[in-house]
Amino acid sequence: MLRWLRSLTARSLPAPTAAALPTRSDEIVERSDEILEAIQKQTRAAAKQSARFEAAFGALEERLATLASKLEQRSLVTAQVVAPELNLDPVFDALDGLDAARTLAHDPHLAEGLQRVADRLEQLCEQHGYRRLSGVGMAPDPRVMRVVGTDPRCDLPRGVVSRVVRAALLRGDRVVREGNVIVSFAGATAEESDGQRLGS
Repeated sequence: MLRWLRSLTARSLPAPTAAALPTRSDEIVERSDEILEAIQKQTRAAAKQSARFEAAFGALEERLATLASKLEQRSLVTAQVVAPELNLDPVFDALDGLDAARTLAHDPHLAEGLQRVADRLEQLCEQHGYRRLSGVGMAPDPRVMRVVGTDPRCDLPRGVVSRVVRAALLRGDRVVREGNVIVSFAGATAEESDGQRLGS
């Protein structure tokens, strides 16, 4: 019975040939071809993506360079448009004149009006960062004041500023204009005072 089954099976199924049987090496070659093709596709896609990134980065760099150039040109134009530092010397001279006129004014209303004008001019100067130093009643500061004469007044201690000829000006800590002052020379005779004024 077993022989009969074997003979039946042998007759019904054709014997496989060596070419029809898949070998392990054929499967490996076929599979490796598929893998290689997939890797090549991914490499081509990555190369395209890299090219797109490089193009986008180049365009970004170009735009940034253009923007930097425009900003530099704008800053140069702005620097040229900015007005030079305002010359307030006439205002400072007017303030010095107002101070002198106020001390000489006999009419209190006139003195008050001169003081108001001087206060407004002082505010203008302070808005531009300037500060005036008078120093009346104090020892002159040699860093910002130059003594140009003496005054034989007895109501002030000897060597202090009795009158400001030209106020010193500061902008921050920087001396913009040196001040000229008269100092008291209490107890001096008119001849000594004149001799001191000529010698200075």
